Amino acid sequence: MARGGRFVLSDDSHGVDQVALNFHRVFEFLGRAGISTLHYLQLGAPSVTSIVPDARFPLTQVASISVEELGKMEFWS
Repeated sequence: MARGGRFVLSDDSHGVDQVALNFHRVFEFLGRAGISTLHYLQLGAPSVTSIVPDARFPLTQVASISVEELGKMEFWS
């Protein structure tokens, strides 16, 4: 984090029965690790200001969300 790295959340499931299996532990982990922002990839219109991680995929952009905003989503309630 101190070197400008970005954190991306993944569940690493190996089957449908394992999707989001340990997500109940996510917020505790993020707090302990001092992570306040999560990053993810999304498709969007090309933009001069958007970050394109790979020129082969010009519509793929890096987006982010604060952990606080993430916690307000219906999924977590």
